[in-house]
Amino acid sequence: MKKILIIQENLLIGGIETLIVRMCNWFILNGYSVTLVLKNKGSLDSLINQSVKRIYSTFFYLFLSFPLFVKFVSLFWKELKDFEVIFTTNPKDFQKSLLLYKFSSIKPKLLTGVYHPLTYFGKKRYIFQTNHFLNLLHKIPDSVLLFMNNEVKKSHAVECRRKFENANIFPLPINITSEEKIDHKPKKFKILSIGNLKDFKSYNIYMLHIVKELSKKYTNIIYEIYGDGPLKPLMEKIIHEEKLSDNVFIKGQIPYNELNYALADTYVFIGMGTSVLEAAIRGIPTIVAIISDNDAVSYGYIYNLPRNNIGERLDCLKTIKVYNLIENLILLDDSQYQIECKKNYEYASYYNIDELMKNFLSIYKSQSDLSLNIPSGFYYKYYYLIVIGFLKSFMSKFKRVLK
Repeated sequence: MKKILIIQENLLIGGIETLIVRMCNWFILNGYSVTLVLKNKGSLDSLINQSVKRIYSTFFYLFLSFPLFVKFVSLFWKELKDFEVIFTTNPKDFQKSLLLYKFSSIKPKLLTGVYHPLTYFGKKRYIFQTNHFLNLLHKIPDSVLLFMNNEVKKSHAVECRRKFENANIFPLPINITSEEKIDHKPKKFKILSIGNLKDFKSYNIYMLHIVKELSKKYTNIIYEIYGDGPLKPLMEKIIHEEKLSDNVFIKGQIPYNELNYALADTYVFIGMGTSVLEAAIRGIPTIVAIISDNDAVSYGYIYNLPRNNIGERLDCLKTIKVYNLIENLILLDDSQYQIECKKNYEYASYYNIDELMKNFLSIYKSQSDLSLNIPSGFYYKYYYLIVIGFLKSFMSKFKRVLK
């Protein structure tokens, strides 16, 4: 039996986390053995097939970042030499996979997904972290990287000054089974969003103002928001100031297995990432918001976008006001609305996990032997600088307290 190792910090609710759940379950159903290394449990854990072997350990997860520990583990973790591929979804976990590769007697294939335009150079990191991760990209072959789409690939190519000509595209796959089918009975004026309330998901803010304007013409307009995060206090403030308590409802995080319930009576969905695929595959007209956009515009409904784009910025399309996209749907009669529903479903069918995972398998099976020789000092330097950065930050705060 072929064995897969996946390293992921946790399985809290999020687009990447649901991806891990879907991939684990697909592997098991298709005859693979899966081991999942996690720092701790998360709310999505119960959705994973029981045949997936899970290693929950904060200590083990964190220390996989240190060469000496990994070298020691490699001597006793007999299963390590049996893994055919190690898959990760972020730079920190990718470093762990590189160390496991370094010390494994039989070299596995390595694949790491890149699912955000800023994955390797996010603004909230210390500058040395950004430099370290960009240097890491220069040390690995293209065949290791799976970019979600061309826009994510392009943003990293520009920042890294490398073309990634031979890197692969692997979009987010979704399940298309009877469980994703709903008895869709839409309420004409119900708008829905699902997703973490993070800064780059700025539609959570401008949608409040759009609902305010829509409510002047359509008094029954309702906007339900499932999610939690740093934008919530500001959103609550706007709802209070604009007197939107009868129109806008922040309902907190929703368990993944309750998506159908929330979506069943939705008339229009707006969001980005995995959630727009989940809505569209259920036949709900879906507007794709643009990452970090403050102008309340979109490139259109999901089927207007090029394949694999789920919110990244594009140079090839003109923008449309989100207000207009919503009102256009409200003005449709029932037969016209059903046509829109069908367009969304047919477009989202492309992301069928059964088809996309066949591509995943072909990518790693065709990967040639990796000539990786990254010295241990490269990893130690990173954590040394983290400690230095932390101490500098601590001392700066301590000085301010003394003043």
